[in-house]
Amino acid sequence: MDKLKLIINLKKRLQNTKDTDKGFLGDLLNVNIGDLKILKDLSFHVHEIVSLSDNSYLDINIDKFIGQNVRIEIHYGDLNFYVRFNDFIKGNKLRINFTPYYIEEIDYLSLSEEKPKLISGYLENLKLISFLRNVSDYEREFDNNDIEFFFYEAEKGIKLKVNYNSEDLNFDELNSIEKLKDEFDNKHDSEERLQLFKNELISILRDNDELYSTLIAKWDLLVSNYRKSYQLYLAGFSFEKIKTSTFSYFHQFTDRIYLTINKSANYIFALPVSYILLIRYFDYNGGSIMRDFLMLLIGVSFFLLIWFVAFRNLSDSIEQIKNDISDFKSRITDVESLSEVIDKLDTMENDVMNSQAKKLDLAKGITIAVFVIMIFTFFYIYGNQIICNLKCLIKH
Repeated sequence: MDKLKLIINLKKRLQNTKDTDKGFLGDLLNVNIGDLKILKDLSFHVHEIVSLSDNSYLDINIDKFIGQNVRIEIHYGDLNFYVRFNDFIKGNKLRINFTPYYIEEIDYLSLSEEKPKLISGYLENLKLISFLRNVSDYEREFDNNDIEFFFYEAEKGIKLKVNYNSEDLNFDELNSIEKLKDEFDNKHDSEERLQLFKNELISILRDNDELYSTLIAKWDLLVSNYRKSYQLYLAGFSFEKIKTSTFSYFHQFTDRIYLTINKSANYIFALPVSYILLIRYFDYNGGSIMRDFLMLLIGVSFFLLIWFVAFRNLSDSIEQIKNDISDFKSRITDVESLSEVIDKLDTMENDVMNSQAKKLDLAKGITIAVFVIMIFTFFYIYGNQIICNLKCLIKH
């Protein structure tokens, strides 16, 4: 630790610094006794010291170059000094292998209490990798500090290779990792929760080339989708069930819709025919007023039954289907992977069901028209008789 701090302070004191494959070199101006002591303490890491006045090599054990300007080349050796943050990631992708360490790009020493945002993101990322080790179906780690995680869903699956850089770590915290660990380890329905999470993870990554950087960027979306999926699971659904049973679910909606279509069609054709049959059996010679009046009462009763029972039930059925569609949409709204399902539901709700409502209105209109014709026909045949009978009743 002391040597690492000495090298950090020494490099900050140098001018015209240049990084090399094994360390750095730079100009140390007006060397003082303190500088000489640092160089002696770092003798194992000092590769060479050259006088800037005559380019002669100087012996580190000789004090005669105090006050001179020299060029020093330092090798890091076994010290964990990283110039760039991505250099640090390359050697510590899956875990922190050596401490203490220093990252010059962000001027961070590992034992510092205050952590820059990139370090916070990196440490959270290590938690994510540890979390993936616990929830993946299979993992394969390589000697070159690489690892692959495998996740399976039915006959489908993905391979997630851990590969990231400093640009992917620009966050302070990945929410819910610890809470998810507890849910997948200690809950009575841990297996169901874990499978729902895997399903959503596979869905997001399969649509984005199975990139680890995507998992980090879309972590909040993944957790949100999992939460929604679990809530639907508790209600008897899950996003995965919805996806795999879409055809069956829409088939149910389609059956119900076509049932209303058939009912509307039946009413449109059957009602006029029914009234025409009643009108047909009228005695147009006017000799059976009581029989025809009885058929008129049957027609009125038929109209009231159709209007207040059949039509109302059909109208309620259309409204209930629209409410069911709206309720189902509210469960899956804001879920990108189900946008196609939502579009189909919109078509059903706005086009198909509105069309059925118009057909019902048409059936009502035809029913009223034929009913009026029936009444008109009856009074056309028996109007004079009714008027005469009324006059006779009035005279008596």
